Amino acid sequence: MIMNRTAQILLNVIVGIFAFVFFLLVMFPLDTAIGHFLQQEEANSKGRTKIQVAQIDASLIFDSVFKDFRVIQNGEEVFYTPELRVDISLLPLLFGKQKFSFEAKFIRGSLTGRVERGSDITVDLEFNQILLSQFKALNRYLRYQDQKIPLKGSLDGSLYLVLENNKPVEGEVDIKLSRLRIGPVNVGGFEIPALKLSNRKEAARLQVSIDSDNNQIDLKKLSIPGPDLMVETTGAFRTARNGRVNRIQIDGTLNYSAQLLEKLPLLAMAEQQKNDQGVVPFSVVTTARSQKIKLGEQEFPGLNLNQLFQ
Repeated sequence: MIMNRTAQILLNVIVGIFAFVFFLLVMFPLDTAIGHFLQQEEANSKGRTKIQVAQIDASLIFDSVFKDFRVIQNGEEVFYTPELRVDISLLPLLFGKQKFSFEAKFIRGSLTGRVERGSDITVDLEFNQILLSQFKALNRYLRYQDQKIPLKGSLDGSLYLVLENNKPVEGEVDIKLSRLRIGPVNVGGFEIPALKLSNRKEAARLQVSIDSDNNQIDLKKLSIPGPDLMVETTGAFRTARNGRVNRIQIDGTLNYSAQLLEKLPLLAMAEQQKNDQGVVPFSVVTTARSQKIKLGEQEFPGLNLNQLFQ
């Protein structure tokens, strides 16, 4: 009799829990909660960031879908995707953490990733055949003085980053850029023509590692296969405790096509510095007080870090 009564109590508890969960999933105003969360993110930016969504199809079980998702900073659209899918992990919310994965679909290509936010922030992203023209933030930051620098290409690769107090403390970047085109742009009165920096079969590649314990950002590899301009380089960026770069050292080689040499006579100076392998070795060492640029055996003065980042 006691066993039957105990079993009945357990059954009632299980049914009650199931009914509560079912009620939560069906009746919980998730759209309203998400809208409040987006408004809070806008408030945290003190009005600098606006988030616009045409439609929200929210779900606690399946992916929530955001149609025509836009991020606007200082009045300029920096991110847009026709469809953003987000899967929110509920269990970490009980411990004061936010954890979600997402997929942003573009006209061509996609961006997938996961984000965890607690005492620090972890971002893990995968890029898949994304046209650079779809990253509108590039139009805002890729400039020389008042000139917008045209940039075209396709992006693949990955990015892993850990932030503490909005400063990167750990990270790995490995991206490939195929059919990369940049320019034209006027630099110091010299017209730099549009450059083909990679093709479909051989992509440009960038590999970077961040290690805050050693106050260093390692440029493991920057490879530009051309055909107009060819570059192979490695380097390191030393940082202070406040995250500010206080030393840059880059070593590598460069080469260029005969067509680019004809269009850009300034390269005649580099032509004289080619080694036996037919490439031009170069190095750049920059500190807060000085900069040395070496092209082959020729040294040139340059801007120090205080001038570069003033």
